[in-house]
Amino acid sequence: MHRVSLMKVVSRHKRLLLMLCAVVLPAAIVLRATASRQTHAAVSSSVVISQIYGGGGNSGATLKNDFIELFNAGNSSVDVSNWSVQYAAATNTSWQVTNLCASATCTIAPGHYYLIQEAEGAAGSTSLPAPDSTGVIAMSATAGKIALVNNTTALSGSCPIGSSVIDLVGYGSANCFEGSAATNAPSNTTAELRINSGCTDTDNNNSDFVTGAPNPRNSSSPAITCGVSPSPSPTPSSTPTPNCGVERWSVKTGTDPDASSISFVTQPTTIATMRSWTPPSPIPPNNRVAPFETTTWTINANLLEYKFEDDSDYHIVLQDQSGNTIIGEIPNPGCVGSGSPFAASIVNARMKFNAMFTASTSFQFANVPVQVTGVAMFDFLHGQTGVAPNGIELHPIIDIVFSSSSTPQLLVNESASNEAAAVTLLLLRDPFDVVNGADWLNAGTDRNARVILFATNLQLTQSETASSVVVRLVDSANRVLDLPAEDVRTVPNFGLTQVTFRLPDNVASGSCVVTLQAHGRASNSGTIRIRG
Repeated sequence: MHRVSLMKVVSRHKRLLLMLCAVVLPAAIVLRATASRQTHAAVSSSVVISQIYGGGGNSGATLKNDFIELFNAGNSSVDVSNWSVQYAAATNTSWQVTNLCASATCTIAPGHYYLIQEAEGAAGSTSLPAPDSTGVIAMSATAGKIALVNNTTALSGSCPIGSSVIDLVGYGSANCFEGSAATNAPSNTTAELRINSGCTDTDNNNSDFVTGAPNPRNSSSPAITCGVSPSPSPTPSSTPTPNCGVERWSVKTGTDPDASSISFVTQPTTIATMRSWTPPSPIPPNNRVAPFETTTWTINANLLEYKFEDDSDYHIVLQDQSGNTIIGEIPNPGCVGSGSPFAASIVNARMKFNAMFTASTSFQFANVPVQVTGVAMFDFLHGQTGVAPNGIELHPIIDIVFSSSSTPQLLVNESASNEAAAVTLLLLRDPFDVVNGADWLNAGTDRNARVILFATNLQLTQSETASSVVVRLVDSANRVLDLPAEDVRTVPNFGLTQVTFRLPDNVASGSCVVTLQAHGRASNSGTIRIRG
C-alpha cells in the first residue's frame, strides 16, 4: 500500500490544474463507462487505384502527361514487382499494359502512393512529379477502363473480372466497372479521385470516386493513415448554402475565371516566405495574383488553434517554430461550386480534419504538427486571428496530413527537479482535491489509483488506441515499469493531451522518473514522489 504525493507544481501550473479539474476528472471517472461511437468508412485493406487522369497534354490542360495513381490502404508493404496497370477504351475488348516495375523489386509501403506516368500530349506546361513507373498509354480524358492486375499478361474481353484483377475502375461511359455504375466523366482539366485520400473502397466506382483537379502523388508524397470519416460524409454541391462567404469567394473556392491557370503540382514553401510576399494593391475581387495564387503550396507547421467560422469555413491558425502565423481555411463543401477544381480535394481535407477534431464557433487549441497543402490567397485585413501582415492565407486547404512522428513533451516544472504536472484520483470513488501538494491514499485492496499526466505534441491517429502510449516509470529501486495508458484525449481549449494510467501497487517508495513513449519516440522526463 502506497500513498502518492504528486508534487507542488509551480504557480504557472497550479492555475492550469485547477482549471483542468472540471474537464479532466469527470472524463477520467467515466473512463470505463463510455464507448466511442464513430462511423467508419469502408476502408480498403490492399492496393487500390486512387486516381485516374487522361487529359494530360490536351487542350486546356496544365499537366503534360496522363497518369494512373495507386494507393496502399493496408498496414503492410505490398510487392508489386510483377504487377501491371492496364487500360481499355470505354467499350473495347483489347487492353494495353504498363508494367509497374522496371527493376528487380518494387513495393508500395503502407499509406503511400505509387505514380504511373502515361502518354504525353502536345499541350500542357507542367511535368508530373517523378513517376514511380512509366508507360506510353494514351488514355481517353472522358471515358475508359483501368485495371490493376497481379501479373503482366494482357487482359481480354470487355469486362475481364477475375482473380488476377486486384482493382478495376470504369470512368465516364465505360461498360465495365465495380458496383452500380462507372464514375462520372472527367475532362481535360479534371481527374477521378478516390475519396478519403484513397482510403475508401466500397467496390462501387460511382460512390468511391469524385471528379476534381488532378493531384498526382508519388511514393515520396506524405504517407496517409486511413481511419475514420465523419458521418454523413460531406459532398460538394452546386447550390451554396446560405451561410457561405462573400469577399473573394470565387477565388477562395476555385470558381473564378483564372482557376484553370492553377498548377496542382505542389511546391514546398515556409510560413516566413509566404509572409514576405508583397500583396497587390488593390486586391482584385475575382481574379488571381500570379504566381502566388496560381500555385499549390505545401508547408510544415504547427496547427495551433481552429474555429468554425460564420461563413462555414474551418479557420485554422498555422504557426512555425519562430512563432510566425498564417491562416489556412477549409471551406464547407456545400459552398463550393460544382465546377471548382478544388471540389474533391476540399471534401477530402474536410473529412480528414473532421476525423481528428470537432470545430465549434469558439477557438480551440490543438498544438499538433501538420503538413498542409493549399492554394495561396491574399485576404483583406480585418483583424483575423493568426493573420499574416500581408493577408496571405492558404485558402482553400486541399490536403492536410497529421504527423504522428513528433516528440511528445511532458509538462514539468523545470525549476523544481522536473516535477511533472499531474492529477491523481480513484476511479471508483469521488475525486480528491486536485491541488498538488496534498496526499492521496491508494487503498491496498481496491488497486484503482490512477494518475493523469499532461503533454503537448501528442495526438493519436484514428487507428491508434490509448494503449499505444506507454508511461515508463523508473522507481527508486531502479525498476523499469512500462505501463500502457488507459485513456488518451485532448483537453479542450488548452492545447494539451491528458494521459491516464494505473499506478501499480508494487512501485517502490521514493522519487520516480516518468516519461511518455508514443510513435516510437520518448518524451522528456519528469518526476513524481511515492510515499510508502
